[in-house]
Amino acid sequence: MGARSAVGPPRMLRQALKSSVLVAGRRLVMSVKCPRVVVLCYHSVHPKKFFSVPPNVFERHLIWLKKHCDPVPFTGVADLASRCDTLQRHAVAITFDDGYRDNFDFAFPLLRKHGVPATFFVTIGFLERDPSVMEIFRVLRRARDDELQPLMWAQVREMRRAGMEFGTHTYSHRNLARMSSTAVEAEGTRSKLILEDRLGERITTMAYPFGAWGRHFTGSTMAIMSRIRYEYAASTVFRAVRPTDSPLAIPRFFAGDGIDLTTLRDKVSGAWDMLGYVREKMPWVVRGSGGDS
Repeated sequence: MGARSAVGPPRMLRQALKSSVLVAGRRLVMSVKCPRVVVLCYHSVHPKKFFSVPPNVFERHLIWLKKHCDPVPFTGVADLASRCDTLQRHAVAITFDDGYRDNFDFAFPLLRKHGVPATFFVTIGFLERDPSVMEIFRVLRRARDDELQPLMWAQVREMRRAGMEFGTHTYSHRNLARMSSTAVEAEGTRSKLILEDRLGERITTMAYPFGAWGRHFTGSTMAIMSRIRYEYAASTVFRAVRPTDSPLAIPRFFAGDGIDLTTLRDKVSGAWDMLGYVREKMPWVVRGSGGDS
C-alpha cells in the first residue's frame, strides 16, 4: 500500500482526474471577467529537438497573445498584479529557462518580429560549458551532446541590446531545497556575478531550477536570494500572479512541448488555476504532465 500511494494511481486515472479538474476550471472562468497577470515558461524553440516548441507553433502563440493580451516584461508582473483592477486585458510575460542556442536562432527572431519582450533565465555553468554542468544537463534532459547547445555570450549580449531581459537560473541547475544554505548562496552569488560581468549591468532576477515550492525551493532559499540582492524570482506554480505573491516566488505556467492554442488560452484565462491548486495539494494527480524547469 505504501508503494502504491508513493507512485499514485494509474496514468489513465490521473488523466481522467486532470480532465475533470480542467472542465471545472473552464466553468469557473466563465464567471470571472477580471484581467489576469500570467507568466509563461518556455525552454527550447526548435523544429525537431527535444523538449521544444516548433517555431511555427511558437509564432502562433505570439500572434494569439498579441491579439488577446498585453505582453509585458517579467520584472513588471509583481507591480501589475498589485493593481490588476486597472488592467484592460490580461498581462502576459514570456520567459525561457536554461539558455539553449535555439533561443537565439528561432525564438529571438520571432520575438523581434512581433515586438514581444521576453526574459531568459540562463544556467550560467551551461553557458560557460562547465563539464560538470554539461553532464547534469545530459542526464536531466536525457540528451546527446549535439542536442545540448548553449547560448554564446555574444548572442546573449545581442539579445540584451535588443531589449530582452536576462536573469540567472543558478550556476549548475541543481535542486536548491536539497542543498546547504552555504551552497545555495554560492549558486546564487556565482551565477549573478558572472552574468553581471558578461553583460556589464546589475542582475536582479532569477528562476529556481524545477521551481516547485517546498520541493525545489523554500522560505530559506528565498531569504538567501533576497540577501544576495535578487529582487524577483520565478517558480512554477500553475496559476496567475496574485497581489499577495512574494516577488521572490512568482508563479509560472509551462508553455512548452508544442501546446496548442486551446491549452494556451486555458492557462491564460484561468482554467488551469484549479489544476494548479490540485497540483500543489495532490501532486500525484498531474505527476509527469507539467514538464521541467
